[in-house]
Amino acid sequence: MDEFDVERTLMDVTFGSLNPQETRVFESTTKNMTTNTVTAAGSQGFSMEITSIEVIPPQVPVGGSNPGAYEDLREIWLILDNKSVQHYVNLSGYGETLMTPPKSQIWGGRQFQVTFGMPFHKVVNSGATKNMPIMNTTFKYSNTLALAVHTVYGVTGNWRIRIKGFKYTPAELAQYGKNWHNAVDVQDMRRIVTQKPALSFTFPLPGPISPDTWTSLPGGVLQGGTKINPYWRFAFNGQPTQPQSPFVFSNFNTLNGGTGNVEDPFQDLGLEFSSNLNAFILKGFGVRGVKAPPGTPPSSGTEFSYPSYPGTPGQNLARTGWWVNGDLVPEVNGGAGLFLTQNVDDLIFGALRPQIALDNLFYPIPKYGGSLLIYKDNAVPFIGANGSPIPAFSVMAAYNGTLVERG
Repeated sequence: MDEFDVERTLMDVTFGSLNPQETRVFESTTKNMTTNTVTAAGSQGFSMEITSIEVIPPQVPVGGSNPGAYEDLREIWLILDNKSVQHYVNLSGYGETLMTPPKSQIWGGRQFQVTFGMPFHKVVNSGATKNMPIMNTTFKYSNTLALAVHTVYGVTGNWRIRIKGFKYTPAELAQYGKNWHNAVDVQDMRRIVTQKPALSFTFPLPGPISPDTWTSLPGGVLQGGTKINPYWRFAFNGQPTQPQSPFVFSNFNTLNGGTGNVEDPFQDLGLEFSSNLNAFILKGFGVRGVKAPPGTPPSSGTEFSYPSYPGTPGQNLARTGWWVNGDLVPEVNGGAGLFLTQNVDDLIFGALRPQIALDNLFYPIPKYGGSLLIYKDNAVPFIGANGSPIPAFSVMAAYNGTLVERG
């Protein structure tokens, strides 16, 4: 029996056309790897761990209008043991803003892989004596895996999504579990000098690590009062920005946001943690100008004014950063935020164009250039204009990291 610690494909979905405003769920139903089918590895008594998702985005096929243009696979999320985890990981499958490209199509790093966290077996063999719960933030399930996608403009070309990870036998879990440590202790220099507390706690487990407690580990759907999960989100600016004031990617008024700033609740990037014990450890942060996808933008039944293809990506975008407790981070000479100019964007992710004239190669979300622990804070990413408004749906921000929920 195959009991090797090797990453394998847990689910492989190849599909094509989606109608405008369609949401579709794919479950493990067939064993064929052909267009419009699903292949999946059943749990078969194993405990399953998801480390990564690789997306090959749809493009307008030859013979269509704008052949080769990336199409609007707007949102991608997982359903584990019949429970949606979209509120934790909501991914863009639109090629312009692709967050999880195949490792063979990542610019500058063929073997670089975009992962949700360090695999369980590597964490317990790392020699660490603390912070294992925030290192092993991979999704975990016991029985069923499903994939959900949503489009706004519609899709005509084929696309493919591969979900990869590891599987463990009961005996392996028992052996690995002997090296597991529950202590968490995180601090950064900003918090030390401002005399803010460290994020320090013990992650609770209901018993020894086994198939019965597997999904009570970080990334599992049966975690108790303390939950630790990967947290990946993106958002468009759902309305035009002001000419001068920072625009935040949140609908929450307490974060200087407003209704309509983002498209839906799963795209809200706001973190309201000042009065609770929740925390977010930022790992990656990206911002880019984005053109509208080809297809049919909604003309009714929505509060948003969706642009038609191609629009003007990032028009008037000048700066970006984080709004933290009312301050704009980072502070630099000439204003607040990291300065951006069109075609020169250190925070770009997704398609290489317009910075490099190559197709079907992608940047992952850049690693954050510093440390940012949001704990006892309110925080949200922002963008700023150059004196003229940034048009709606012409900029996307995305981040990834680890979310700790303690109430």
